[in-house]
Amino acid sequence: MDGETSRRGAVRSGGESEHGGAGAAAGHDWLLERWVRLAELGVEVGVTLQLGGLLISGTLVGARHYLEYQRSDVLADLVQRGLPPLIARKVDRAFATDLEAMAESDQAERDGAASPRRFIHLKDACIIADGGHRASFVVPYWRGQLRRVDAFFLGSIRQASD
Repeated sequence: MDGETSRRGAVRSGGESEHGGAGAAAGHDWLLERWVRLAELGVEVGVTLQLGGLLISGTLVGARHYLEYQRSDVLADLVQRGLPPLIARKVDRAFATDLEAMAESDQAERDGAASPRRFIHLKDACIIADGGHRASFVVPYWRGQLRRVDAFFLGSIRQASD
């Protein structure tokens, strides 16, 4: 069989999952990466992730959406808290540079040069620790490493409030 096994989901030579196909990065779930790629195209879907003892549930968004939030809302909050205008302009320019680089990367992907995704981004993320025995909290946006996700399912959960 030349480096392949017949078991379902087994690893093929080259480190890709039998179901991951070309471009599936080693170290994380190829299907979750596919959903991350769809989010990059504007598809927003509820998702719940398990990372160790945490559940993180929210709406999957693309990296551009996440960076735009960082650029606008976070920067505005920093300015309101007294960030000097010169520094604010430099921070804004750094985000603009990142967004421009992302646009170039998006164009390269449309031209067929896909690169593996390393991060996942959620908005309105509810973070639940220890199966809900400790308090949960909601953050506007969350970013994590795909390779750290142990399991996921489509759909958001919210912990019931007291």
